[in-house]
Amino acid sequence: MSMQSNMQSKSLMRIYNKNKILDLIRKNQSIYRAELARSTGLSMPTIMSITDELVEDGLIRDVGKGISSGGKPPMLLEIIPDSHFFVGIDISGAMFKCIVLDLQGNIVHSRCQDKDSLPEAELIETIERFIEDTVKEAGVSPARVSGIGVGLPGLVDTSRGVVINSIDYNLHDVDLFTPLHEHFRTHVYIENSSKLMAIGEKYFGAGTNCEDFALVTVGRGIGAALIINGELYRGHYNMSGELGHMVINPSGPICKCGRQGCLETLASGKAIASQARNLVSTGSNSLMLSLAGGIVKKINCDIVFSAAAQGDVLAKRIADEAIDYLSIGLANLVSLFDCQRIVLTGYVVKNNTYLLDKVSDNINTTRSRYYGDVPVEVRLSELGEEAAVIGAAALPLQSFVMQPGVRFPIAMN
Repeated sequence: MSMQSNMQSKSLMRIYNKNKILDLIRKNQSIYRAELARSTGLSMPTIMSITDELVEDGLIRDVGKGISSGGKPPMLLEIIPDSHFFVGIDISGAMFKCIVLDLQGNIVHSRCQDKDSLPEAELIETIERFIEDTVKEAGVSPARVSGIGVGLPGLVDTSRGVVINSIDYNLHDVDLFTPLHEHFRTHVYIENSSKLMAIGEKYFGAGTNCEDFALVTVGRGIGAALIINGELYRGHYNMSGELGHMVINPSGPICKCGRQGCLETLASGKAIASQARNLVSTGSNSLMLSLAGGIVKKINCDIVFSAAAQGDVLAKRIADEAIDYLSIGLANLVSLFDCQRIVLTGYVVKNNTYLLDKVSDNINTTRSRYYGDVPVEVRLSELGEEAAVIGAAALPLQSFVMQPGVRFPIAMN
């Protein structure tokens, strides 16, 4: 190895160790240098040198003295929360949502507004104004904003910050990164909202302390986002997670994608409600019609599961069939990626213990036949509808923690 290569290798190792120490301090909230040495395997001189650098960078500080067994009492270290801030904005639903996190990961301020009530303007200009207003309301100095994450529906080229296709906003090959970066002069990350939900759950929700899990959204459609070895798995074309278009029943209904029997046509909220309405409208006797006030069109997914929980035969048949199909899809996902945990979200699963218990039993009963006692944990999302916007802010936060260094000042009018 040449002298130059050796120096580069040592420099990279130094950066890696610095990142690791900063992340450990953030996660522990307060910690002794000796504990950092034990956790990382680094020598005390190295720990002292790196933590001194982080103090000089204004990222951490000494707080309070510990108990000494002799000699100088050790000092606790903690993150300086208000040294840097991170903004997340999600525009995937009916509301624009924006939050500000500090370096510790605390939510400093959040703001949401109905899309229809926002002033008419180009999308990029609307995003810029919404971020500016949120930061101002938070009482945060623009100079301390060290990264912005933006979530939206559609296919995104994250390496370039380009929206390849977003039907919701009629965007095709639109560069969001460049105008936002030039306007704010800070690091900007553009990502699909569904994937941001997994990032949010990973750092602040049902995916914490779990390196391999799948976040599965069961709503009008069905989709998934995967965290593998602690990292978001995007796939070669950034199109991973299309669980809803996994064929489960080749003889099933035609899907909008052109195939037959996709999971989305069998177990989504739309599919469940549609099947219930069709069967009730043909004259089948069911509690569902009473719960819908006698109006077939008002039968929805919630009514189906409510009637099933009350023992309605038809509703139970519809619900159980959908649950069986969903369980097959989730079991396939687990078999492919060896997930430790499944995190479920979406209006179909919200407060739906009937579904959650049966899905968990179905997956683990099948799995135990082949793998023995290695159960997969099935959980509901902890962040719910806020997962994407929290994930949007977590993206630049985590990037900063793993690569602390010089940041552009943010410029706001």
